[in-house]
Amino acid sequence: MRRYSMPERTVLTKLRPAGRSDWHQIRVVSGYVAVIAVIFAVTFFIKHLHREDIAQNWKCATATIEDVQPKVIEYVNGPRSGVVLYEVSILARYISEG
Repeated sequence: MRRYSMPERTVLTKLRPAGRSDWHQIRVVSGYVAVIAVIFAVTFFIKHLHREDIAQNWKCATATIEDVQPKVIEYVNGPRSGVVLYEVSILARYISEG
C-alpha cells in the first residue's frame, strides 16, 4: 500500500475555502444549522414548561376500589401458545375537592 504525503502548508490551503463564494456558502449553511438548533431548543423548552405546569397542577385523590369486573374479549391462538385478551372495568369511589 503506497502512502502519499503532503506538506502541512499544502494540506491547509486545500482544506480552507478558496474564495468569497465558498466562505459565503459556509456562513449560509452554518446559519441554517444555528436556526434549526434554536428551533429544537425552543421546542424542547416549551415541552419542558408544559410538563412542569401539568405536574404542579395535577389533582390527586385517594380512591377505594369497590369492584373489579374482567370480561373476556378475544382468544388469540398462536402455533405454540395462546393469549386471552380481557377488558377490565374497575369501580372506584373517591372524594374530590374535600
